[in-house]
Amino acid sequence: MPALGVVGWARWFWRQLTSMRVALLLLLLLSLGAIPGSLIPQTGIDATKVEEFRDKHETLAPLYDKLGLFNVYSSVWFSAIYILLFVSLIGCIVPRTWQFVGQLRGRPPGAPRRLTRLPAHTTWRTRTEPEQVREAALALLGRRRFRAHVVGDAVAAEKGYLREVGNLLFHIALIVMLVAFAWGQLFKYEGNKLILEGDGFANTLTQYDDFKSGNLFTPRTWTRSASP
Repeated sequence: MPALGVVGWARWFWRQLTSMRVALLLLLLLSLGAIPGSLIPQTGIDATKVEEFRDKHETLAPLYDKLGLFNVYSSVWFSAIYILLFVSLIGCIVPRTWQFVGQLRGRPPGAPRRLTRLPAHTTWRTRTEPEQVREAALALLGRRRFRAHVVGDAVAAEKGYLREVGNLLFHIALIVMLVAFAWGQLFKYEGNKLILEGDGFANTLTQYDDFKSGNLFTPRTWTRSASP
């Protein structure tokens, strides 16, 4: 076997990553990874329940800490699956979109000289003039939503572009959803404050009892005060 080298292995890895099979596998792993995030208490959502879980399960809690199950959506393994899925979808969608645009701009290929080369074909004889036959074929294919045009003395037609449009729109919507999820995780912030009746509150970081934010969140300089 010849050695692939660094470039060869990189190309092989990229082909595998951008294949539809790997994208579906990563999507399945992402769905499975979200299960413990829904069943196990998360530190970013309710730290009190996490502490209660630690007190009740002294054996499982250290294992969950090592696996990052108390912070599933910010763990290394979940982020790795998320990023790989994102890259896989982009690497799969961009070439397909470019190829689809090229197909839309082009015309259906002409008929072969020998119809026997086609997997499905039939023949018949008619006394109608060839021009009338071509016009009738163009009209019939147009009513059935085929893209048809005359190539020499034959009519070429194709159909099925809307199916590919649906596939592309689905994958683009999935990419948009992943981007929105990542954006929300990076710029989000959550704060808790216990306010007693008669007390006031100013919207500053020092006023919160518990405050958590994403990696790209920056606090604003303005404040907002309120009182019950």
